[in-house]
Amino acid sequence: MINPEARVRIKVMHGNYYITKIKEVLLELGVVNRNDKPFDSTTISKVFNGERDNLVIEAAIKQAYPEAFQDFEETKKPEDATSGSGIKI
Repeated sequence: MINPEARVRIKVMHGNYYITKIKEVLLELGVVNRNDKPFDSTTISKVFNGERDNLVIEAAIKQAYPEAFQDFEETKKPEDATSGSGIKI
């Protein structure tokens, strides 16, 4: 899931044109939907806004805008990646 802080950063930096770059990354990677067509803007927008889950699109968002996630990755502690049982996920 795209965290709210990164979402705001991307929208502030790129406005309503953020989807274009994500589509370009998906096309470069050859990623298509189950109908063998490129993902449409609505689907990308819903994943970006947290209304729908799609790990491939989330990865493309992170690849397209690494600067929006940089601070979060640097401050993340190893214990942040554990479940309540102490098992790393």
